[in-house]
Amino acid sequence: MQQVWESHEAALKENCDKSESCVTSHSSCVDGVCECDKGYFTYLQSKICLLIRDKLGDNCQVHGECKMENSLCKDGKCSCKDAYTAIGNECFISVKSIGQEPCINTLQCPEGSSCTETQGKKTCTCKDDFVKNTQSSECLQGIKSIENDNCKDDMQCPSSSTCVGNQGKMTCKCKSGFVKNSQGSACLKEIWTLNGRCDDPNECKVVNSICKAGTCTCNEEAPFGISDECLKSVKSIGNEKCKNNIQCPNNSTCSEGNGDKDKTCNCVAGFVSNTQSSACLKGAKKVGDECVESNQCTLHLKNSLCKTINAFQTCECNNGFVPNINKSECLKVVALGETCSESVQCIRSQICLNRFCSCDTATHVLHNRTCMEKKRLGDPCSDKVQCFLEEGQNERTNCVKEVCTCSEPFRQDPGKNNTCISGVRKAAASFLVTVYLLLVKIIF
Repeated sequence: MQQVWESHEAALKENCDKSESCVTSHSSCVDGVCECDKGYFTYLQSKICLLIRDKLGDNCQVHGECKMENSLCKDGKCSCKDAYTAIGNECFISVKSIGQEPCINTLQCPEGSSCTETQGKKTCTCKDDFVKNTQSSECLQGIKSIENDNCKDDMQCPSSSTCVGNQGKMTCKCKSGFVKNSQGSACLKEIWTLNGRCDDPNECKVVNSICKAGTCTCNEEAPFGISDECLKSVKSIGNEKCKNNIQCPNNSTCSEGNGDKDKTCNCVAGFVSNTQSSACLKGAKKVGDECVESNQCTLHLKNSLCKTINAFQTCECNNGFVPNINKSECLKVVALGETCSESVQCIRSQICLNRFCSCDTATHVLHNRTCMEKKRLGDPCSDKVQCFLEEGQNERTNCVKEVCTCSEPFRQDPGKNNTCISGVRKAAASFLVTVYLLLVKIIF
């Protein structure tokens, strides 16, 4: 007689005689044992059957659902594990070393890089405008603006620059001996010599130098290049410091003056600074020489000034002074009896005699500290001392009614106009003399 088994409920992995006996959802009786249905898997120590997830992105509840290699359930979706990258429906390990670890797809590569083949080997390499960091772990955006754009690594910075600063603000700065170009995009070697080859104005480091026509040269403000130094034009004579004659205005040199160790531009011999101290003017040597300012006159001619005469400016003596004979000096006008060096100093009718102003005895006579002009018989006079005779017998004259006449008992010699002779005068002769004198007085 055939034995009959009594059906009973069975859990996963328990014996069964038919699928209906398996009480776990999505399970059935296989070879007398309850197993999860095809497409499901046993979970939680054979307590439940869960659907196998075979696509990245499928909804999930637990990690075991996601059956793709190196995948897990993350945020309710089947995803690749950390350090892995989804490529299609597979998870490939993410490349951490730029240019070293092999890759299959660019998706494995760090941001800013791509999977490229070089010499038969595919590795992650940085894209254009990106650079590998020092650790070769990432590709960073290359810095375009020195001292402006933020950086993380020296490798980002242009050649001859480094990433410096604090964590709040890190920027690329040029290394010592280098300077950023005008665009702030590159570091160029500093040029500390004149005539050095240059491509950018910032390269030329000599003070007051510029890059012109590919060469470091002095600018217009300091146009004189001496020993790798650009020197300015000196504008103020005797005031601004100088180093070389080339800086100085015409007719001046760079020299020490007035005991000052600092050199200044000073006019050369024979020249003098103008009033504005901006130019050296030629000094006048004689009265009457052309001039622009009085400084030119007083350089060689004391007591002179630049004066306009007949639309011409010439050096003339000051009031109270007169030029000497050769016009090389201005001599003081002096009075009778005062010391002198030339007769031009003496007042009219005087001459310089034995270094004193004296009356010119040829034409004048000294009387009461005054030089009085000598007169002939018949000339007007104011004092008898003025009346002189040819033969020097002046005691025979007198000034009568402001006319020089012969004094009594002398009379004018009819044969000699300026001679008084002695003797008794006849009435007729006396009358004629009187008439003559009256006529002379009327005429003069």
